[in-house]
Amino acid sequence: MRFITPLSASEKNLLKLNQRDELTQRRLSALNSLHDSTKQKHLMLIVGEMKEITSARFAYKMIIKHLPDFPVMMNEDMYHRLCNRFSVEIEL
Repeated sequence: MRFITPLSASEKNLLKLNQRDELTQRRLSALNSLHDSTKQKHLMLIVGEMKEITSARFAYKMIIKHLPDFPVMMNEDMYHRLCNRFSVEIEL
């Protein structure tokens, strides 16, 4: 019989930091692959729960709950279209 010792709090935090760095690297490499194309326009879809939308310096910034370190920037037109389309969901 083999027993697994539970992780200490510092070991858990270190594991979370390592996973966060790995996920950030994977996200950056996926985004960089969008810019590598020469003639074709590639799109990417983000699925997540919106945490907040705030005004930024020149546009609006949307924070996704599970991507707090990766804000999605929107221009004024995109912001108004988003608010018109999802007004009921945003109010919840």
